[in-house]
Amino acid sequence: MARFFRTGYRSDLAESWLPALDGVVARLTYGARVADIGCGHGHSTIMMAEAFAGSSFVGYDFHHGSIKAATQHAQRHGVADRVTFEVAMAKGYGGRGFDLITFFDTLHDLGDPVGTVRQARRALDDDGVLMLVEPQRRRPAGRQSHPRRPALQ
Repeated sequence: MARFFRTGYRSDLAESWLPALDGVVARLTYGARVADIGCGHGHSTIMMAEAFAGSSFVGYDFHHGSIKAATQHAQRHGVADRVTFEVAMAKGYGGRGFDLITFFDTLHDLGDPVGTVRQARRALDDDGVLMLVEPQRRRPAGRQSHPRRPALQ
């Protein structure tokens, strides 16, 4: 999966997705605390760290092997001084006061997406931003079929 998504992240993350969020690039430039939930092998986390050297990043994933690989990638990319990776569940990670929390292609895979978003809200700073990137759907926006859709609105 990491190889599949990496190309899109490289072309869109810092150039398109983050600038689409009001004020986020400025915060990242001057120093923000960022959590990347479901980080896998850490590619998205590392790309953000490469683009925004003044910020600190922590990637969380439940899979020990992915966290080990992510830590090795951070060392190889020279960002281990500002990026850490920890094994944690999407609803069980520590830390509060994050300026930005990201979910890249993960929320739809979680057993309790509503609880996960609630956890993210608690972990965000009062003016923090939650960024969700999910696979493109083929249905029109008004016709979503997720059984928990009303709870997410």
